[in-house]
Amino acid sequence: MKRKSTRTRTIARSCYSKRIWITAAIALIILCMGLISALTYLFFVDRQNRAQFERIYTETIFETADNINAVETNLSKMLVSVDSKLSADLANEVWRQASLGSANLARLPDSEGLADTHGFFVKVGDYAKYYAMRLYNGHKPSAEDYDRLNDFHMTCKTVSDEVLGLVREILAGEKIFGRRWPGYKIRQNPLSARIGNGDAGRINFPNVVYDGEYSDGIQAPTNSPHNFVAEYRQIGAAVLTEEDARAEAVKAAEAYEYRDMTPVRYSVSGGRATVELAKFHNEIIYYTDVVKVQVALDNGEVVAFAEQIAVGNGSVNTKPTISEKTAISLISKKAAVTSAKLAVVMYDGNPRLTYELTAEYGGMLYRIYLDAHDGRELIILRQ
Repeated sequence: MKRKSTRTRTIARSCYSKRIWITAAIALIILCMGLISALTYLFFVDRQNRAQFERIYTETIFETADNINAVETNLSKMLVSVDSKLSADLANEVWRQASLGSANLARLPDSEGLADTHGFFVKVGDYAKYYAMRLYNGHKPSAEDYDRLNDFHMTCKTVSDEVLGLVREILAGEKIFGRRWPGYKIRQNPLSARIGNGDAGRINFPNVVYDGEYSDGIQAPTNSPHNFVAEYRQIGAAVLTEEDARAEAVKAAEAYEYRDMTPVRYSVSGGRATVELAKFHNEIIYYTDVVKVQVALDNGEVVAFAEQIAVGNGSVNTKPTISEKTAISLISKKAAVTSAKLAVVMYDGNPRLTYELTAEYGGMLYRIYLDAHDGRELIILRQ
């Protein structure tokens, strides 16, 4: 009887011990599952954070690239402008874009590595604002002014090329931030290696003491029932030549009763040729009547059509007061004129007869528009 009681107690202790182990095992399993769940949650949160930072900083880089490119473009226009009011307007735009660019640079991680770049654009903006005020007050640009503007422009051109290089990497699918910076604690800025301080960057910033499309200067867009964009499709290998695409564009314009249209601009992107046509009458180009036609280079299909007909006040006197030779003599002597023609453009809401002078300076092409009656420099476009 006593031996049986001892055996019962032994069995009871054994069962109790098993229950403890089973309970511990279950608790351990629950703990592991909780840990796995927590790690999984943190992993996805980390991915979301990285994706968010990737998006925010990538957008900031794109905006910065636009600002820097605008500063560079307007500085280059100032180098060939001889009209004080136009130069002052361009300087104001340089100030505005430089301010936006420096603010965007400050939004990027590791902005300390871009202190020199940020400081440069702050100084360029300050100088442009000061320069505009002087021009509005009657100051005539000096050789020293042009030398300083040229230094600014060359530096901006270098900075713009570096930033656009990074933009091309992003557009090619590179995850600039997420790839190099695991986690969401950003430790380094990819721009620092391109335009950063000291030996880290490639830019020698000068010491400071104290674009494009016709649409950036010629105001002509309106809505039209003829405007359309075809449904997107993959474009095959190019078969049409530039001459073929221009001919298809003219044919499309004629189908909508646009006669006397001549191609004035041609570009190709993604297998599609964009041909800009303007009215050509009595040896005058009318940029007040513009049609843009997009042609697929694989089969000649017109995939987009846009009319841009200006609505302005008053008529235009199409008999120039000054000669072509006089107009050419009025622009900057640094710019080499390669062609000249009469053109009607919209300026301050009114059609104006101008001389369109195509000129080259510093390896870049410009279109300079001078009033054909008083010789005033109205618009400068960079191709």
